[in-house]
Formats: sequence, C-alpha cells, structure tokens
Amino acid sequence: MLAIDLLANGLIYGCFYALMAVGLAMIFGVLKIVNFAHGEFFMIGAYTYVLVSLKLGVSPWIALPGAAIAGAVGLGLHPDFESAVRAMTRLGRRFEPDPARAELYDALYRRVYRHMYERLAPLYGELQQVLSPSR
Repeated sequence: MLAIDLLANGLIYGCFYALMAVGLAMIFGVLKIVNFAHGEFFMIGAYTYVLVSLKLGVSPWIALPGAAIAGAVGLGLHPDFESAVRAMTRLGRRFEPDPARAELYDALYRRVYRHMYERLAPLYGELQQVLSPSR
C-alpha cells in the first residue's frame, strides 16, 4: 500500500513540476522575460484547496474543483466566482424522491437502517484500526 501511495504522490508532484516548467518555458520562449507569477497562481490554488478541505471540513475531492474555480478567477478568465461556477459546471440528471414511496422509505429507515448502523458501529472502529494501524 505504501508503494502505491508513493507512486501516486510522485506522479502528482511530477505533474505539478512539469506544469510549472512548461509555463515558465512558454513565457520565456515567447516574451523573452522571466515571469515567476506561476508560483503565485499555484499557491492561490493550493491555499484554496487546503482551506476549503480542512477548515470547512469538505472532502478533498470536492475541494479540488473549488481550487480550480478560484484559480480561474485569479487568472482573470472569469470576472467573479459566480460566473466561473456557471461556466465550469453543468446540471445533469435530477433525482427527486418519489412521494408515493415515502412510507416505504420511512419504514426502511426505522426498521432496518437505524438498527443496522447500531449493530455495525463497533466494527467501524475495528476497520479504522486495521486500515490505519499507526493511529
């Protein structure tokens, strides 16, 4: 498992370095000036990702698009966050609960799912210990 984590981290860092190098090479190749603003935009995205993920308690997979949207606004691709979100997201299929089945949903919750959680709760601690023994 450690080898997979190290491989994934290495690929991610390698992609970051490659993106930074390509950006710097393009600016220098076209304009013949050294522009280190790439680091600033990289940090805007990184700080946004960390703040949204850790401080707001949002999943890292949800924080990534938030960082991309903040980066797009910071680059001036969109005038504000609202227009950036509208441009970068789309509404897919909508799922509405079926009111005719409300009684069935309620019965499943009261008679099955609530008791299932109570019986499985002790196993969640065991799962956590097995999957992350260093904690």
